[in-house]
Amino acid sequence: RAGTPAIRRGDALTILVRGPGFSVQQPGEAMEAGTIGDWILVRSARKAEPLKARIERPGLAVIPAG
Repeated sequence: RAGTPAIRRGDALTILVRGPGFSVQQPGEAMEAGTIGDWILVRSARKAEPLKARIERPGLAVIPAG
C-alpha cells in the first residue's frame, strides 16, 4: 500500500455520519490503519460494534448514510 497512513490502528478520531441534509459526529477509535480514501473499521465506544468508515483526512472518518 502506497503512502503514509493518515490514521493508525488505535488512533483517536472523529466519526462523522453524513446523510442528505444532516451530519452527526462523535469521538471514536480506529481499528485499522489506512490512507486518505481507504475504508477502515472504526468504533465509537469501547464495546460498540465496529463500523466501516472512509478516511477523509487525518483524524476524520466518514460513514455515509441514506
